[in-house]
Amino acid sequence: MSSRGFRITTLHAFICRETADDEGLVAIQVGGLWFPLIAADERRVESLRPKAQQIAAETGKRIELVRFVRGQVLETYGGRKS
Repeated sequence: MSSRGFRITTLHAFICRETADDEGLVAIQVGGLWFPLIAADERRVESLRPKAQQIAAETGKRIELVRFVRGQVLETYGGRKS
């Protein structure tokens, strides 16, 4: 991250819909850990797109790229008191 900072304004996620009422995040396993295919910028979306396309082709599942716009903060943990 640069010294100028980075603020997440949108979140992109590759999701798989099993039915109209059932969907989940698409994830890949790397070194025994699972990583969901989510991105906060277009460059990362572009880097994840081929993997999502590969997973769709291999599984026959329909994968969608969705965008979420800046959400509402529900809870905050830690940090310094002012």
